[in-house]
Amino acid sequence: MKGIMRIGFLLCGLMLLFSDTARAQQPEVRSRLASDTLRVGIPARLQLEVSGLPDTLVWLPFTIDTARSIAIVESTPWTPRGGGWIKEMRFVPLADGRSLLPGLAVSPQNGSDTMYSNSLIINALLDSSLVEGPEIRPVKDIIREGVKWYDYLVYLWILLGLALLVVVFFVWKKYRKRQAKPIEAKTINRAPEDIAFEKLRKLRDAEIWQTGAIKEYQSELTYILREFLEKKFSIPALEQPSSELLNRLREITSDNEWIGKVRQILEIADLVKFAKGVPGASFHDEALESTAQLIKQSLHFIREEEQKNPES
Repeated sequence: MKGIMRIGFLLCGLMLLFSDTARAQQPEVRSRLASDTLRVGIPARLQLEVSGLPDTLVWLPFTIDTARSIAIVESTPWTPRGGGWIKEMRFVPLADGRSLLPGLAVSPQNGSDTMYSNSLIINALLDSSLVEGPEIRPVKDIIREGVKWYDYLVYLWILLGLALLVVVFFVWKKYRKRQAKPIEAKTINRAPEDIAFEKLRKLRDAEIWQTGAIKEYQSELTYILREFLEKKFSIPALEQPSSELLNRLREITSDNEWIGKVRQILEIADLVKFAKGVPGASFHDEALESTAQLIKQSLHFIREEEQKNPES
């Protein structure tokens, strides 16, 4: 009987020993405050300690869930200490009065069950010195800095920008004005004889009398001659009858042979225009050549007149 009791006591002792060993190996999370006096808005320290974990990095890092009553502003890495891990955090109480900080959750990286620390009672006081204290004043007098030249740089840039806009506006306005201004055609004052010779060449090249338009040919020929005389001698040759025109020409020159050739061209042209005569085929080309010669000879009349009256 005594032997059975001894065996029972021995078994109970072994069970107690194994239970204590198992309890010692069970991980445990503890949290504690570094100070019992806390101020709202003033950082305080919180220490989180994990014991009963193997000394290996497989269990790191940990994740921490914080309560809404505090805001963690700084956290140190987990540090091995005495077979466990320790971590310190700086937090700021967000509200005054008494509040409960629930247990902080710690979860190892290997997917083990989440562990929770003990809950803490936080007593945070509002610092009365910040509310009812004396007026805060600067330690030193405020020194007013003098005005520097570069303080006006912004105004200088504004003035330069406005000046540039004005220049661009006037350049654009001048360009638009130049574009809108009509291009004036330059008139070249050609000599009457040059105009007459050019029209005679065009009349000859047109060959209109060869097609039967004799009346039109003679009218154009006499028009060229009359226009030349009007521009060269400043007489109304285009408006005057042939007789009056010949009288005006006698005032200009005493060359009766030249005047006779002019009269012959004008009279034959009048006969053709009024259907009173049809000149021979050779007359048309001869009349054109004769007109050209008359124009050339008339140029000497101006020179003779200038020699007689040098003052004019």
